[in-house]
Amino acid sequence: MEGMGKMRLGEYIRFKWKKFVFVGVCLLLLGTAQTELVPYVMERWSHDRRIGILHILFGICFFAAGATGLILFYRKEYTGHGKNWKEELVRLSAVYLLVQCIAGTGAGAAGVLLYRGCRVSYEDTKTVLYFLNILWQNLFRAGLVCYMVKRLHGRDWRKDWIEDWKKNRRKKAKEAGCMCAGAAAFTALGLLPDGPVWRMFMGLLAVVYILAFAAYGSYRAYVS
Repeated sequence: MEGMGKMRLGEYIRFKWKKFVFVGVCLLLLGTAQTELVPYVMERWSHDRRIGILHILFGICFFAAGATGLILFYRKEYTGHGKNWKEELVRLSAVYLLVQCIAGTGAGAAGVLLYRGCRVSYEDTKTVLYFLNILWQNLFRAGLVCYMVKRLHGRDWRKDWIEDWKKNRRKKAKEAGCMCAGAAAFTALGLLPDGPVWRMFMGLLAVVYILAFAAYGSYRAYVS
């Protein structure tokens, strides 16, 4: 950040656009591997269990390329800020897995409650859990980006969030509202007809959503 002076958000993004593009490509590769490979495997497994090896190889290669790129970027950024990137990566992975395990347990309990307790049909239960998962995953990813930015700059995310809320509740409420609105929009788009092209478009939108919070979060950490 040295030598940059104080910039506006637009200027900051133009200065850092190469980094954002690189991260965006890596996220898109990961998203492509997930949105194309997972539904395909599940469909073929439930049909005749004959899964095309070429499809699997493409999915694995996309995932490996995206994950490797993000890890290299993570190492460069955290090392540049004088952080132990391996320790931070372990911390981040532990937080991610813990929260996802809790969310998975909650989703399972919700499914049992809807199906057995509320007598909701099996198909309707699957639909409800599907949309709740879309909503949750996008909120969680945006929050995780904010957490990573705080850790990168050596900030206490809990303390910063509480202090920011006390100083400017209206602004923090708008930020939280934008995060929820974006996640709700993705959930609503899930109602539209599914297909490979549509899943790719949804993946691209998800990347833009995450990058928006990454850019804004890193900018706020820079100016504060």
